[in-house]
Amino acid sequence: MSPRLAAVLVAASLVGACFTKVVTDDDIFTPARIHPLDAGLEIQRVEIPVEPQVVLGGWWIDRNATQTILLLHDDGNLFGTIPVLNVLYRLNANLLAVDYRGYGYSSGRPSEEGLYRDVVAAFDFLAGGKGIPPPSIVVYGRRLGASLALELATARKPGGLILEGVFTSVAELFGFMDSQLPFYLSIEVEPDERFDNLDKAARCKVPVLVVNSLMSNSFRSHAEAVFARIASEDKKLVKIDGTIEDKPEEYQRLFAEFLGGLARQMPDDSNDGHDRRRGG
Repeated sequence: MSPRLAAVLVAASLVGACFTKVVTDDDIFTPARIHPLDAGLEIQRVEIPVEPQVVLGGWWIDRNATQTILLLHDDGNLFGTIPVLNVLYRLNANLLAVDYRGYGYSSGRPSEEGLYRDVVAAFDFLAGGKGIPPPSIVVYGRRLGASLALELATARKPGGLILEGVFTSVAELFGFMDSQLPFYLSIEVEPDERFDNLDKAARCKVPVLVVNSLMSNSFRSHAEAVFARIASEDKKLVKIDGTIEDKPEEYQRLFAEFLGGLARQMPDDSNDGHDRRRGG
């Protein structure tokens, strides 16, 4: 829940007023603008044009590896991904993490359709700009990023997806929050099909690893529902009692196993390494 939405609900509860809050883009997207100059990793800053007036800022880490991970973060900005990048850095994979429009040092204003275009542009930056074969690209999405990863898999064909903290839809996510509120407060989402991840899952046919953190009560049933709808036969649901920040070694082992399985499935022409990449 965004600080803005929380403040409105708290204010209404203090006065005991009946109140219905309609969720807007400002409640869903809460981008952070502050950016570190150095995250302590071997990071190259990149810029990815999406459309006029929208350029994404990103971090590119070239490990001279065969596989590449595209990290799609939750609300915030790249600064919040540093603990995640530290785990991913231990894997034998190149890394690209991007800020969506309006986040970090990316220009533009966030919107659902806009973020969908952003992640396609990030994928195309790897496949086109860096010359990386799509089957060797693994998309790792966290919460909001998990929804974007599912959408990306319907527009492009990555080698696989890792979904952490995935929710079924914004309407159901805020509906859970609504059920926890006093009777005189309520939340509504218009339109109610925003970020419909069940629909996206039904069209997802690439290998998928769904990580269900048992510490996240509001997401627990969501992850199971999305997993059940994923069309791909190559899918796995793993429950971990903790987030990647809490149990980095466990996540590292899990991701290494998933990437290893994908590597064995890659076509021979996707497994030739760094020298095939134009932008390396």
